[in-house]
Amino acid sequence: MSLIETTDIELWQSAAVEEIYDKYSAHDAAHSFKSLFIWKKDMELSIYIDAKIYSVRSTQEDRFWFFPVGRDDAKKDFIEKLISSGERIVFEYVTESDVSFLKKYFPGRFDIVPAPDNSEYIMDREIMENLPGKHFAKDRGHVNKLLKEHKLETVDIHSVSKDKLLDITETWDKNKRDYEEVIDKSATTTILNHIQELELQGIAIIMDDEPYAVIAGFALDDELVDCCLQKCRENVQGLSYYLRQEYARSHGSNVKYFNWEEDLGVEGLRRAKELMKPVRMLDMYTGYLR
Repeated sequence: MSLIETTDIELWQSAAVEEIYDKYSAHDAAHSFKSLFIWKKDMELSIYIDAKIYSVRSTQEDRFWFFPVGRDDAKKDFIEKLISSGERIVFEYVTESDVSFLKKYFPGRFDIVPAPDNSEYIMDREIMENLPGKHFAKDRGHVNKLLKEHKLETVDIHSVSKDKLLDITETWDKNKRDYEEVIDKSATTTILNHIQELELQGIAIIMDDEPYAVIAGFALDDELVDCCLQKCRENVQGLSYYLRQEYARSHGSNVKYFNWEEDLGVEGLRRAKELMKPVRMLDMYTGYLR
């Protein structure tokens, strides 16, 4: 039995988690409170938190802990307590700075391996908005064709009813094809049920007078915004790129980058995100206690 007791992830914990996150995290999406709240059901998550540290546990089939976020002394004490419990310990979402921490305080105790399925894609705003160069020539053409053939309107996500947004996401789920391995129905429902409480910002595209696509996210820091939701009713050529263009344009000039989160090891997601030409990856690792 673990010596660390966790509790359900609830909205009232947001301020305490975000205070620690802002001060000590790598500003990744995985450790952000809103992401943890959104994915708590699909990933079976619970949280340990005190004034200096927080860590999240998944009780899915492959049980693991998210690497803790907080003060070094508190993280060291937390990991030592886990080790003393005698349980099998696996840390996921280990950032490069966390790798350095383990090598410094627990030399030789953990096997650390790259976790590309968990690594996060960082997109440049200018590239998303302008689709520059030869790589995006065909996509620019699809967007221009879309604009000529359809009546398009961009509206704030809060101006569209939840039922209509759910209709978009449920239709996407039926037509997802390349993303059949993506299990995110509970996450999507959580986003739409708590869009106000989570203070999510986003837009919807009204195509030919029908809500057709939606995208939303939240700030990870002053320059970086996460995208936690992107769905289109059907795969209309050019619509995904136009949706992302409009999402980028909807943010203030301070926003320079967007985090498109991980690909979960799903080939369709990986291919789609690589085609967006990320400017860098926020590399993640997995740590196994020897």
